[in-house]
Order: sequence, then structure tokens, then C-alpha cells
Amino acid sequence: MAALPYKFEKFLPRHYLTQLEDWVKEAGSPILLSGWRQVGKSTSLAHFGDTHFDDTYHLNFVMDPDLERCFEEPNPKLVLAKLESRRSRKIIPGKTLLILDEVQSCPKAIEVLGHFRDAFPKLHVIACGTFVDFAKQAVDFNIPVGRVTYMNLHPMTFKEFLLAIGEIDLFQCLSDFSWESEITKEQHEQLLSRMNEYMMLGGMPAIVSTYVQSNQSWAAVREQQHQLWQSVRDTFSNMMQDIVGEESDQLLLKMLQAISHEIQNVSQLSQHLDSKTLNQSLNRVFQSGLFARVNAVSAEQETIFLPINSDDVFRTAFIDIGLLHYALTTHNERSVLTNPMQQYGGMLARQFVGQHLWGCSKGNMSLKYPRYMQQGSEKFDFSYGEYGITVGENPHGLFGGQIISEVKDIQIG
Repeated sequence: MAALPYKFEKFLPRHYLTQLEDWVKEAGSPILLSGWRQVGKSTSLAHFGDTHFDDTYHLNFVMDPDLERCFEEPNPKLVLAKLESRRSRKIIPGKTLLILDEVQSCPKAIEVLGHFRDAFPKLHVIACGTFVDFAKQAVDFNIPVGRVTYMNLHPMTFKEFLLAIGEIDLFQCLSDFSWESEITKEQHEQLLSRMNEYMMLGGMPAIVSTYVQSNQSWAAVREQQHQLWQSVRDTFSNMMQDIVGEESDQLLLKMLQAISHEIQNVSQLSQHLDSKTLNQSLNRVFQSGLFARVNAVSAEQETIFLPINSDDVFRTAFIDIGLLHYALTTHNERSVLTNPMQQYGGMLARQFVGQHLWGCSKGNMSLKYPRYMQQGSEKFDFSYGEYGITVGENPHGLFGGQIISEVKDIQIG
């Protein structure tokens, strides 16, 4: 039986916290944790500090802009002395967790981060924020390898969702699964039912928490999703305003459509913007963490993935499947509680796979999809490492997946 990923009593389970537990034991390098807004960075780190340290020193550069003065000099000892004097509290290596929250608002703090390991090797420091890559560009961020550990936090996975709603047996079923084992018909039906819920809810912690605490009230969920979706639109508009101007809503729509419809040339994204502007826009969008780029590779053979010559050919994956479902159904409330796979099966199935592959990818490993051209027909898939994953419609009208390896073909879903 697989071990549960984290103590989840009264707290939404996040698997990445098990990595932090190992980090605490090893007194590892300072962590730079990035992720889109509302994916649970601040809440989960605060909980982790409360349960694993004698004291948590939680700083927020948005709530307290004056904190930036403490980081004017890239000297960790001077920084800690200033921080301690502000709150009249000692920061004790090995006993205190130092959290630098909303660090994108203080790029100098990111610059100092890489110097903490040499000055205080036993001090546990985590910096977190949104648009961290943008902030790094604002300073001379040239930290030697090993001085900082990089992590990304994504919305809750399907397995984390199962834990959050109390489906421990189904969580164990997936955790213990192997290609040699069997899933009963009852387990299969239960998993499909919960997967449909997940596709409508998504993995944003605020949404899942609302669902659990409101006794599964979809009215409360939709209101929460409305707020988060508006936040996405506003943030996207502000982020892209200086590049695309009034075209931001149209670009957001095109990026969502690209989940299931291949972009063969950037000109497909807008009739009013030139290719240079569009490429600049794409770089910013993908760097923000709201979308992942899924690059096309040729697949003359199912197990050989070769890059397409053009960088223009790609699809996308969005940050959260629940917000995608909300965007698809926002003008048709009657469709909310129907089976999402019957209405938007192809798009949601590809988003489900893409979102989970994106969440488990490490480093610079990019998402890809084999691009088949056979007698004029196309198949849009994913490739991940040595595997290819086909998402398509079966004879029963339901969408499932096929994992293709060099050894065998296996049907799932």
C-alpha cells in the first residue's frame, strides 16, 4: 500500500510537501517556489512551517512593501539583522522557517537568495511568488548551480483531489495501480464519476475547499470560479497590455482554443498583430505560467519523436481544467451539471492529460505531441519521455487514452 503523501486532516493535501520534508532533513539549498496565483503557495507553506518548525518568519512584500529596504545589500547576515530588528524576533537556523512571500515584488530578495547557503547553511529559506521569471530578469540573477533549488507549484492533481474529498480508497487504488493489476468495475465507475467532478471543479485549492466546506454546493463553486476566472482575465490583460493592447481578450481565447486546435503559424492568433509582436506575446504568456507550450514533433514512427522544423507549430495546456470548464460553460448554466466529457470531451481530455504532465515535468523538460500526417489526417497526442499518449474518441463516444511505448501498446481510460 502506498504511503499517503501528507497529513491531510483539516488541510488540503499537496504532494510537493513531501519533497519539503526531505529538504528539511537534509538542510538543502534555499528554495525558489513559483506558481500561478491562487494555486496554494502561501497557505501550504504557512501550514508546513507551523507543523515542522518551532517558528515561522513569514514575510510578504505586497502586504509590507517597506521590507524591500532590508534587501538593499546582497549580504545575508545584514539582511537577517535588519529583519530581526523589525520584529524583535530572532531567526534561528535549524528552528526557524523563513518565508519570503510575493518575492516577485522585491527582485533584490531573489538576488540575495543564492547567498544564504554559504552564510547560513542550516537556515531554511523559501521564497515564493508569481511571475518569478519576470522578477529574475530585473536583477543580475546569476547564481551558481546548487545554491538555489527551483520548484513549481501547480493546481491540485486528481489524486490530491481524491484525498481532499475523503476518497482514500480510490486514492490508494490509483497509487497501488500497476499494468499487471486489475481495477474492479465498481472502482472504475467510481473513478470515472470522480474524474467528471474534477473536470468541472479543477484543482485550484480555493475551489476544492469551497466544494468540501459547502457540502458540495455547485452554486458556491460557480461563484468562486467566477471570481478566479475574472482574476485570470484581469491579470492576463494587465500582463499583456503593453504588447497587445485591446487584443488581450482575443489572445486569451485563442490560447484556450489551442488546447485542442493546433497553431501552425502565429498569425492564427490575431489578424491585427504582426508576427514579431505575437512571438513576443507568446514568450510572455508561457513565461507567466498561465499556459504551457506543447511543441509539435514529427512521428513517422510511433516511438520515434523528431522535432518539427518550424517553431510555429504548437498546442497549449492551461493552468487548470476547472477554470477551463467554467469558461466553456459560463454562458450556458444548464450544461454545468451534465457529463463534461459528453460536451467538451476532446478538449477536456487533452487538458486533463496536459495539465498533469505539465505538473509532473521537471526542469526544462517540455511537453510535446507527435504530429501524424497520414493521407491528410492528423492525430494530436502527447509524448512524454519514452512514452506517447494518444487522446481520442472510442467507438462508444467516450474519450480515453492510449499509452504507446517501445515495448507494448496499453489501453487505458
